[in-house]
Amino acid sequence: MNYYELMYIIPAKYTEDELKPLQKKFNDLIAAKGGEMVFEGFVGRRKLAYPIKKMHHGFYLVNEFQMTPQSAAEVNQELKHSPDILRHLLNKRDARTPAEAEAAFKKLLAPATPTAETEEREAPRFAAGAVTAAPKARPIAIKPSAKEIDAIVAKTIDEPPSPPAPSNDGATSGRSGGSADEDSKTEQSLIDIDKKLDELLNKDVL
Repeated sequence: MNYYELMYIIPAKYTEDELKPLQKKFNDLIAAKGGEMVFEGFVGRRKLAYPIKKMHHGFYLVNEFQMTPQSAAEVNQELKHSPDILRHLLNKRDARTPAEAEAAFKKLLAPATPTAETEEREAPRFAAGAVTAAPKARPIAIKPSAKEIDAIVAKTIDEPPSPPAPSNDGATSGRSGGSADEDSKTEQSLIDIDKKLDELLNKDVL
């Protein structure tokens, strides 16, 4: 005979009291097929990973027993067509004693506890007392305020104009040339303002 583990799900539309006759029904089926029961376990009511036959919850039960392969195939077919079972899984596995099966079942129900491997993986990446370099601060560009911009503009306009360029004959330009010089000075002042604003806008402050 082989050793089998059976897990099956009964719809949660039944109460726990109504569940007991169904559990006995499937245990009797295993016995009728010549199976020798080793362990019975009741996992409890659980939420299904996805709806099955419009059901969202079910009762999970586990049986471990010894049986011939032919009888196991017959049990598998009857469980497959039973309206009282949402899903079932029948696996052949290594034989174990009732005490071993019970210990494995309790371990299955126990909440997960962190192992040494997971604790090491989740530990801080820096050892206690280790000195690590602080992250390098990135420069932050600070834009000038409107008041600062006005001051720059006023200072640039108030600066004394540069002397006029001499004419070809060494004399200063006359009235007609004065207008061109004034336009050139105004243009130069605007260029200076733009340069100073660019310098201030591009200035990095740590």
